[in-house]
Amino acid sequence: MKFLKIIFVLANFSASQEEYVGLDRINRIVSRYEGWIERYADDYKKKYRLERAVNRTRRFFSWWIKGKKNGCDPQNSELDRSELEMMDEDMERFLPDNAMLKVFTYQSQMERVQNIFFKNCSEKINEKLTDVVRRVTRDFTTAFGAMNNDQ
Repeated sequence: MKFLKIIFVLANFSASQEEYVGLDRINRIVSRYEGWIERYADDYKKKYRLERAVNRTRRFFSWWIKGKKNGCDPQNSELDRSELEMMDEDMERFLPDNAMLKVFTYQSQMERVQNIFFKNCSEKINEKLTDVVRRVTRDFTTAFGAMNNDQ
């Protein structure tokens, strides 16, 4: 009986995750940041900073995309299907094995998510999201510079 309850809870959880249009895109970009950490920053002594920055990015963007605060409801804003398709194509393209190029590509993808889903939100919310993206990019570029100086 407990097994059936667990399956039911997991099914409801996955169904609730699919309700949010941009959440899967945010999770794909954040998982790419995590992959970058595993590939390039495995021996970086301040790896925890990178992980914290990625978690902060996931937390803020997913919090706002779900519309949990006043001042923004991205799920009710008009979404242009062609913009979403272009973003998906951009996210699916192959990136060369260049660590900094990947960081800046992830940054531009997060900015595109912000521009598509949060364009009707308040200026304060957009400033906060821009700051989160700027911080994660700063942390990754700092880590890249430090790792290259060590070699």
